[in-house]
Amino acid sequence: MLGTWKLKSYVTTTGTGEKSTPYGEHPIGYLSYSADGRMQAIGTSSGRIAPLDLALTDEERVALHETM
Repeated sequence: MLGTWKLKSYVTTTGTGEKSTPYGEHPIGYLSYSADGRMQAIGTSSGRIAPLDLALTDEERVALHETM
């Protein structure tokens, strides 16, 4: 199944049946399969803030990492 798909939802379920949405109710992401056998996936929280500068504080780096 070659192509690219847009992520509509992302729900995880624990062994006890508890469900959560780690990227929020409206995640942003894509999954792609290419003819040469490569697969690529990216997923982020919908409220993820784009960095304005390359010089980030440690807190900004952590926040960005946690939403991807």
